[in-house]
Amino acid sequence: TDTGERPIFYCYAGPNGAGKTTFMKEHVDSRIPVIRPDQMVKEENIKDNFTLSELVRERMENLFAQRVSFAFEHN
Repeated sequence: TDTGERPIFYCYAGPNGAGKTTFMKEHVDSRIPVIRPDQMVKEENIKDNFTLSELVRERMENLFAQRVSFAFEHN
């Protein structure tokens, strides 16, 4: 639902072990949707980067179209 507010896209990036996932689970997950490509690979048994990138793109476009703030975790 469009509330008239501008949605925000948050990108959390950093090397493996930096604490991105821990921080997000404690402070972000309960507030807004989060896209985690690494987790998607495991949960959805994705075998190649093209398939993963298409799935991520589709999810992002869907959230943008809904005017929903969301976060993206990337390393």
